[in-house]
Amino acid sequence: MFWNISNHPSTGWGEEQIDAAKNIGGEVRDIPFPNVPPSASEAEVAKLAHQLVEEEYFFPAGDHALVQGEFTLVVELIIRLQRAGVACWAATTARETTEKDGVKTSVFKFVRLRRYPELAG
Repeated sequence: MFWNISNHPSTGWGEEQIDAAKNIGGEVRDIPFPNVPPSASEAEVAKLAHQLVEEEYFFPAGDHALVQGEFTLVVELIIRLQRAGVACWAATTARETTEKDGVKTSVFKFVRLRRYPELAG
């Protein structure tokens, strides 16, 4: 299984990203990235990660997960997922910027999935 834990549902991914995820982990399943209030304490962020990884979903060892969102929750999720034997990934993109009449527009094009290093947990 390839879990997509982000605010970017796989239904909006391009064919290249879908193929990359399927080649790594097979079926892709979406999990919306939890909202992290800016006022949340470290303990509250850790609780959000605990709830997602250890209460709401079951992540079998050997699965894979794209984990992208609010940085401190990403770290908390990766630590817990890696402890469970889940390989964690980030999507890399190339920014293509155009400027017209003083307005800059950026388009992000998927390049590849990059595995997170193993974190001490």
